[in-house]
Amino acid sequence: MNIGRTEILHLENQELAARWYSDASMEVAVKKTGVYWNSGPVGIQETGPAEVGHVWLRNERSSCEQYPARFIVKREGEAFRVSVLDQRGATVGTLRCSWSLDEGSLCFSLLEADASLPSLIFPTPFHAASLVVPQGIGRWYRKPVPGRWLHRFNILSMRWFGGLSTGDDHGYVAIFTKGHQDAGISIHQTCISPLWLKSLGQWAGERTVTYRFVTGGYVGLAREYRKWAIDVKLHKPLTEKIRACPNAGSMLGGREVGFFLGRTIARSRYEDGLEAVMNSARTSGSC
Repeated sequence: MNIGRTEILHLENQELAARWYSDASMEVAVKKTGVYWNSGPVGIQETGPAEVGHVWLRNERSSCEQYPARFIVKREGEAFRVSVLDQRGATVGTLRCSWSLDEGSLCFSLLEADASLPSLIFPTPFHAASLVVPQGIGRWYRKPVPGRWLHRFNILSMRWFGGLSTGDDHGYVAIFTKGHQDAGISIHQTCISPLWLKSLGQWAGERTVTYRFVTGGYVGLAREYRKWAIDVKLHKPLTEKIRACPNAGSMLGGREVGFFLGRTIARSRYEDGLEAVMNSARTSGSC
């Protein structure tokens, strides 16, 4: 399928120069460091709803429930209309989005999407040598991730993800600044992209992810997120907490005590019934 590629957007300021193309690929130049980041024209998509309400999101995905999507981007006023194409070139649905620069940040906003799109993995991922994900105390994927995985923010401890270049010093951090409650990430090999989900079966509300380009390896990514969290009052340093509540200072140097499996749970009627069925089957010789 030959879609073609023409420049459809050029954004530039003192820190960044970004070009977006009609096939949804992108090039970003970081002027201070001379580092270039590129994304391709293909993005894996789910064939059905990514989340179906079964208590939690099923993280590992099967190759039978995905397809490599291509995109056609057209300008629509101050925003863009993006058509999502399946592997046969048929249009699955469209979305409306925008890009903007804010000093050293490149901001993507998902403004609306067709109801025919069950979920959306977009924009296409930047090429990176390794991936950094805030799972637990942090996870650094230095080898291609086998299979494909989806994670929401009940698994991720913070609302960001990142990638590092060869050599591990230069990187980008993508921060979900709006709509993270209906978002997550998709990981495959060395590709990582925002995952957008419907809310109560509808595409509603603005969703924004902001890319920042930093140095300092995975520590630099975490520091950049911490700086943003402090700026928007999402994070309060411990020193401020102690000033507001001096007793909080007594926690320093203390011990954390946790109780796990401290409650004995009685057998359920389901377990009793299952055992009765199995015993009956053994008696009759059918098991």
